[in-house]
Amino acid sequence: MNSASSYQVEAQIKEYASNPFTPLPSLKGISPGVEKPKVEKATLEKLLEVYERVKEECRDVVAVEDKLKLLLSKIDYCEKDISNLVAAAQILDENESMAFGAYVGSLITILTERNEAKGKRTIIEISENRLDYLGYDCRKFDVVRFGANNGDCVFSFAKNGNELYVEDCEGSSFAHNAGLYGAHVGEIKANIVDGDGFAEDAGSNDGHVDKISAGTVNGERFASFAGWRGHVGEISAGTVNGEKFAFDAGWTCGHVGKISADVVNGEKFAYFAGSSGGRVGKISAGTVNGGRFAEGAGVDRGHVGEISADVVNGELFAEDASAKKIYVRKISEEARETMNPKTIIGDWEVEK
Repeated sequence: MNSASSYQVEAQIKEYASNPFTPLPSLKGISPGVEKPKVEKATLEKLLEVYERVKEECRDVVAVEDKLKLLLSKIDYCEKDISNLVAAAQILDENESMAFGAYVGSLITILTERNEAKGKRTIIEISENRLDYLGYDCRKFDVVRFGANNGDCVFSFAKNGNELYVEDCEGSSFAHNAGLYGAHVGEIKANIVDGDGFAEDAGSNDGHVDKISAGTVNGERFASFAGWRGHVGEISAGTVNGEKFAFDAGWTCGHVGKISADVVNGEKFAYFAGSSGGRVGKISAGTVNGGRFAEGAGVDRGHVGEISADVVNGELFAEDASAKKIYVRKISEEARETMNPKTIIGDWEVEK
């Protein structure tokens, strides 16, 4: 018998669904004049077909989203389908990456809105991402969690959402400019950050981010410029090895509630934070080994409530900073020579 069995056809469709970025294989063995069995397209294939129809328009998310809602109206996809689509995608050039990344961001937005209407959460888990611009300009999300991220500009310019989390972030500019222009993001957090520019400019321009945090920061410019002309509730980390952590955070009429770390080895931690009319409630650390900690914080009509540390070994501690209170419990002789002269050394009462 020359015609392919339903089992063979189904197997070939499943093979395609597992790797949709390759051409659909021919259904061998189906003779002319023999009716082909009808097989429902895999959700992954449907989502890819929609992308091919709109990819030239995808970078303008606002313009294409109504069209996408219509095209996706009869496709019942879920969080796992989005994860599978990301896993199946190949490394793309920059233009294609931005279009595909914005498309995935729109898929997340539309699914989040569908689930909200049903009173459901939308939790998307991506074990590993290699794509640049994934989730670019995503307008709405609930929870998105990455195991490892090697892509650059992932969830950059993302708007409103509850949580962005990455276990190991090697890509640069993760969540860059997230939560700006009146948008609100709950938390942007990571375990290990090796890439530069994590959450840089987040919560700026009338935007709001509740908290930006990490366990270990090796990359530079973590949350730098965050909350300028906007608001960030807290920027914190366990160990900071990279330079310019919270650099200029809350400047130019912006506000950051608290900037803190357990151990600071990098230079320019909270450098000029809360300056130029900005405000920072408190800048603090356990041990400061890096130089220029909080240098210039609060200057030029800015305001910082408190700068404090338990142990200071780095030079130029709070140099030229303008703060109501500057405290250090213990400071090395070398660091003492260049510290802010207003620094109070010794035990102090912690304000509650």
